[in-house]
Amino acid sequence: MVSPVFRQLKEAFPDAEIIFLTLKANKKLASAYNAIDRVIDIDISNPILLPARILNTVNTLRKEKIDLVIDFEQYSRTSAIISFLSNRKFGIGFDLEKNPRQLLFDETIPCNDSEHIVIEFEKILAKVGLEERPAEKIKLEKIDYKHEDVKFVDSLIKSNKNLIVLHVGNGPNAPEKRWPTERFVELAERLHKKGIKIGIIGSKQDFAEVEAFKNAFSRGYLDLFNKLSIPQLAYFLTKASAYLSADTGPAHLAAAMEVPSVVLYGPSNPVEYGAWGGNVHHIYKRLWCSPCGSKINSNQYLCINKVYQKCMLDISVDEVEKKILEVMR
Repeated sequence: MVSPVFRQLKEAFPDAEIIFLTLKANKKLASAYNAIDRVIDIDISNPILLPARILNTVNTLRKEKIDLVIDFEQYSRTSAIISFLSNRKFGIGFDLEKNPRQLLFDETIPCNDSEHIVIEFEKILAKVGLEERPAEKIKLEKIDYKHEDVKFVDSLIKSNKNLIVLHVGNGPNAPEKRWPTERFVELAERLHKKGIKIGIIGSKQDFAEVEAFKNAFSRGYLDLFNKLSIPQLAYFLTKASAYLSADTGPAHLAAAMEVPSVVLYGPSNPVEYGAWGGNVHHIYKRLWCSPCGSKINSNQYLCINKVYQKCMLDISVDEVEKKILEVMR
C-alpha cells in the first residue's frame, strides 16, 4: 500500500537512491519493486539478538549519509528511534495521539482513523514538495514478472477458465482475522457445482488451514500452495476470474494486479487498511466492538471472545458466494 509513494518519489527525484528498510520477512516483496534501489532488512526472529541487529542497522544507515528518512510506520517507537539515530538530515513520520514517537521527527503527519492508509501515505508527498493526488488517481504498483515466471505458472495451469483463487489461511500473526476453513470448503463445493475451477494458494504459515481444506474438499482443484515466488504469484493472480480471502497480504497483491477481489474483514477496518483498488469488494460486519485492532492499541486484535469471532462468523457463505459470482470477470 506504500508502493505508490515509491513511484512518485522516483519520478520526482530520478537521481536519488531510494533505500527501503524493512523486516526480513518483507525483503522479497520489497525487492520486487523497481522504484526501490536497495533493500536493507532486519531479522527479528531471535529476541536476544534483536538489540544488536538494530544497532548494526543504525550503523549501516549512518554510513549512507542519508538526506531524508520517511517513516511509514504509524505506532512503533523502534522505527522512529532508528530514523532519529540514522544521522539523516531530515525526518518525516506519523503523529499518533499519546505516542511520543513524533518528537523524533522534523515534520509529522497526523494519523486519521477515518482515512485510508494509502491516502495518509500520499500526504507525505506534500512534505517533500510534491502535489497530493486525488484518491481515484492513486494506484498500487504492480509486481513485475519475467518470462520464466510466466512459463513456470503456465506449465501448472491446464486451463484458467472460470478460475477462482482462494487464500484459505491467514498466517500466524492475527488468527482473529480468519474466516472458518469449513466455510471455504462449503463455498468451494457450491462453486464447483457451478462449473467454477478452484485454485489454492498460501505460504507454509498457512499449512494447517490449507491441509484442513484439502482433507475436507473432495473435488478437483489447482494446488499451488507454497509453490510460487512473489512474481509468479502476481502473474498467477492475473489468470484468475476472481480472488477471495480474509484480510491478508495476497489480497493487496491481487488488488495491485487489478484482479476482481472479495476480501473479508472483521477485527481490522477496511476503511483504513482495506485492499485498495477499483475492483476490490469488502465484506465487513461493523459490530459494536469493531474494529478491535486500531492505531490506538498498535493493531493488537483484542477480541472479547477469541473462540466466537462474531465479526467473522456473521459473514455467511451465501453472501460471499453471491458477491464472488457478481464480481467474476
